[in-house]
Order: sequence, then structure tokens, then C-alpha cells
Amino acid sequence: MKKFQWLVFAIGIPFFMAGCGSSSTRSSYDVYYLTDDMGNGIENIAYTCDSGEEGYTDSHGAFGFDVAGDSCLFDLAGESEDLYIMDEFSGINGLEYLCSPSGISGVTGDFFGDGSFDYEVDDICRIDL
Repeated sequence: MKKFQWLVFAIGIPFFMAGCGSSSTRSSYDVYYLTDDMGNGIENIAYTCDSGEEGYTDSHGAFGFDVAGDSCLFDLAGESEDLYIMDEFSGINGLEYLCSPSGISGVTGDFFGDGSFDYEVDDICRIDL
């Protein structure tokens, strides 16, 4: 009988645990990367998204966002190199962006198809992801 109880317990635990956790778990959360022209991550760029995601890019340039139509602000103060929005494999093209105070706007990868975007030093860029 004890073996049967343990079997029922062992089978039931995964189903019980599946019900645990926060009800606000994001099922549409994803990660992109802010990189330089060599694919190296740009670290410590502050970002804030409409979905509430915020923080700093990590050593790989990773930042999180909600794929259900998020927009994120990136504070590019002091940055001067070419920047790209990437996934794990390639540049992300077709994302609309607007940078201020320079007023530069466009679509990522619109010229080279590599996820790049233009900005001026000390811009804050809003990118629609």
C-alpha cells in the first residue's frame, strides 16, 4: 500500500507544482541584444519599457521586453559607436525608432538590413519592439 501511495504522490506533485507561481507570469516575454558592429554586447545601457520591464543591459547586451507590442527607451548617453538590435542569430529589421533630442528616426536595418539604427551621442531612443 505504501508503494501505491508514493506512486500517487510522485505522479501528483508535478501537477500540483504546475499550479504554483505568480498569476502575472509573462508568457510573451523575450530577449533581444544591443550590440556593436562586431556583435559584442553593449553593457550597462539603462532601458525602460512600456510593459514595466526596466534595468540595464547585461554583459551580452541583453534586455527583456514583452513581445505583445512593447516600446522601450534606451539611454545612450556617452555612446558613440554603431549600435544594432539583434536576436540570437541576426539583426532585427523593421523596428521603428525615434531618438531625442537629435530627432533622428527611422526603421532598424533600413539601409543595410542588419538591425542597425542611427542616433547621436547623448540621445535617448524609443524603439518599438
